Amino acid sequence: MISFRKKCPEAIADLAELYLLSRLAPDDNRELEEHLLSCSRCMDILDETEHFFKSFRDAYARFEAELPQPAIESCLGPTLVVSHTAV
Repeated sequence: MISFRKKCPEAIADLAELYLLSRLAPDDNRELEEHLLSCSRCMDILDETEHFFKSFRDAYARFEAELPQPAIESCLGPTLVVSHTAV
């Protein structure tokens, strides 16, 4: 468990990433949320990290949309298609 009671954690940027990815343990998640309510510095770091994630997802979506479909498929490699007949 990570303690936020006395001061901001040194690894707040890493914790912000884990929080946004829902990778923190439930107790750590609750502790971080409580800390964020009273710490504008850590909240700013969380906001910046969230903005970075959104920018990255948006850029990837634009990149994917601009590629012709065969190019996307060649990047992904072979695809296994399984089908069966209904009985």
